[in-house]
Amino acid sequence: MLAAFRTVLLLSLFVVWSIIGLIIGILRPRHPENTYIMANRLLSLAAPIMGFKIHIEGEELVKDIKTGIYAGIHQSNWDIVFQAKCMRKGVVTVGKKSLLWVPLFGFVYYLAGNILLDRANARHAVGTIKKVASEIRDRGLSVWMFPEGHRSLGKGLAPFKTGVVYLAAEAGCPVIPVVSSSYFSNIRLGRWNNGHIVLRYLEPRVYEKFESNRDAKAAAKALHDEMKAAQDELTARADALNAEEGIDPVGTGASEAAPEAKAPEAVPDVKTAPSAEPAAAGEEPSAVKDPSSGAGPSSGDR
Repeated sequence: MLAAFRTVLLLSLFVVWSIIGLIIGILRPRHPENTYIMANRLLSLAAPIMGFKIHIEGEELVKDIKTGIYAGIHQSNWDIVFQAKCMRKGVVTVGKKSLLWVPLFGFVYYLAGNILLDRANARHAVGTIKKVASEIRDRGLSVWMFPEGHRSLGKGLAPFKTGVVYLAAEAGCPVIPVVSSSYFSNIRLGRWNNGHIVLRYLEPRVYEKFESNRDAKAAAKALHDEMKAAQDELTARADALNAEEGIDPVGTGASEAAPEAKAPEAVPDVKTAPSAEPAAAGEEPSAVKDPSSGAGPSSGDR
């Protein structure tokens, strides 16, 4: 019954999101702050509807950043809901051109100012990087990308593509890692309290032009390892918060009623984001592709 009720609420939110998105998009098409309104101020409302509490850390690290590349962890399509409160003004997402053909969503997504790329043609990878870098410089944008290039679906953080570091070097702006605790196994619409998701902005990283693809791969791996360590820490923290409320840790598959779940001795304080509002809906935005098979970045495959 609860799952059905939540489904109705989520569908209603999507209808409202679409109507507001169309109105805003028609009045100011592709304005750089449209995505912020659609994500941070609207889609994020779905998280409390689903029974999740969102916590955000490290906001002081990004408050003065004008343009940058936000590198998120891509667990599932629900990322657009759970990471939406981290979507700041002037940030747009990078998505596949095929999203334009998704009924209603594609049109709203385009009008919101997001960048659409043809990822099917890997031969145009260098041109893709230059195109996005030009958008960042010319429109004064920041972009949100997923360096994994695909959804992990609870299988852990996948290796990163090199597009994100190539783009940062080409655009001359920092990469801001945005890490979220693992949540995939905790999505149960029939459970009243689905627990906590902890997100953190990490220290921005600056990259110079790479002399070789090997250097870019090494930079992408270092970024991956830093974000993986942070995700492990945040997942342990979320599990501790959940255990205090009698919710099984991520990935256990145990029933909520399991009485043995115990919290660690101390749980550091985290900042809770206001339960107000997320980003574009539908198939989540994707990273620019990996140049794994050549000397430059590749745009094909989240």
